[in-house]
Amino acid sequence: MQALPHVLLLFCPCSGQTFTGINRTDAIILIQTSERARQGRLRATFMQEIQREEERDRKIREEGHQRFTQDQSAVIIQKVWKGHQQRKRTQQDRLAEMEFIGMLPSTNQAERFRIMSRAKLREETRRLRQVEKEEQFQLAMEKTPEALREVEGPDLKEKMKDQIRQWFIECHALTGRFPDYPEESLGGSYLIFADKTPEQVKLELEIQSQESKKKKQEKNKKKETGQPTPEKNKKKEKEKKTRVVRHLLKHRADLWQNRPESKHPDQNFDSETLRKEKRKEVELEIRIQVDELMRQELKNLRLAVDKEEERPLKAPKAVEG
Repeated sequence: MQALPHVLLLFCPCSGQTFTGINRTDAIILIQTSERARQGRLRATFMQEIQREEERDRKIREEGHQRFTQDQSAVIIQKVWKGHQQRKRTQQDRLAEMEFIGMLPSTNQAERFRIMSRAKLREETRRLRQVEKEEQFQLAMEKTPEALREVEGPDLKEKMKDQIRQWFIECHALTGRFPDYPEESLGGSYLIFADKTPEQVKLELEIQSQESKKKKQEKNKKKETGQPTPEKNKKKEKEKKTRVVRHLLKHRADLWQNRPESKHPDQNFDSETLRKEKRKEVELEIRIQVDELMRQELKNLRLAVDKEEERPLKAPKAVEG
């Protein structure tokens, strides 16, 4: 209560009155009155400023755009530009302060974190894409043979049968007898499908039988003469590996070196190459089935021809007259 006269003096400095012996309630009422008067004056000033702004905007709308002098335009431009620079500088200072007290990572750390995040995102995307492509490839691996069997299987089987029958006829016309059907261990009807004449096929069969005999003779000689030296074994193994590597390099060059990758921008599997590989498997399955059928057909042909040849010729009947 001793400081109350000083407070009242601040609110009413020009009165020159001293407030002694005033009670507490009157003092509070006096303070509230002065504070409300001050707030009222501030509010009146604020409302006057708003009214002036509205009046200025109304005049601008009625008269058109306000025309500024060169100095006024320069001041406005400077004010906007300096405000922009100061806001940018303040933001940089705030970031530097936050970085200094450890509330934000440093610029290098932030850049490194951004790069690592981007790399991790790309890696996850790549792995998801690999899984998706692998699923598509495995599904195609399962469906392609079935599609080939359904679409190309019947025609391929009939084509094989026609080729084998034609081979039967040509061999019978050339040699006077039906040929021996190639064994499955020698390739079966694959030898017939090699676009070769019956003489060539017969010659190849003879060569293969001779080679098998030579191999047996060489094995017997090795047993008699003993085991070969380690140097010869190493040399043979080296030559064998060299031939394998050359064959693989040639296969890679023929298949992949001049391959137009523009056909596969999404890096999908090559459906045509997959069909070629699976077509070989389907042909092998069909060939085994056709071999069984044609072996039986060859037996039936031989029986029919043998009966026809063994049947005695009947003498022609004498013509009465």
